[in-house]
Amino acid sequence: MNRKSPVKSRKVSLSFNPASGRFSIRPKTIALSSGELQEVLWRSRNATFEIRFEPDCTPFRAFRWRCPTGGGCLSGIPKRRRGREKCIKYTITLLGTVNGNGASARAGSRKKRNEEKTGASPQHRLSREAYLLLK
Repeated sequence: MNRKSPVKSRKVSLSFNPASGRFSIRPKTIALSSGELQEVLWRSRNATFEIRFEPDCTPFRAFRWRCPTGGGCLSGIPKRRRGREKCIKYTITLLGTVNGNGASARAGSRKKRNEEKTGASPQHRLSREAYLLLK
């Protein structure tokens, strides 16, 4: 019986710290092996994030995902490729946080609320770079 192996998720944890106004990405570099069926699972505990690759450089069928507060999103397995290892830079942007009442506050809705919740004005949303290593 020839059964395909299940897809394995490589987890990336996204977390916002309201006290510092910063967010963390763990791990900052994630590796996917071309020899296995692997995908990235971005998980967020307390904020909404956007994950974005350059459209012409994404190894996946999509180039942008939205990771909801308390949830996650899957990349899907990379498109087939040939060649050597490749390191691809992508951007993670904070879109919104959860306030103390459990209600969502959008990062770009109002300047005052945004600065209180994210520490950034709508024109300066918090973004960080991360890396995907394809082996």
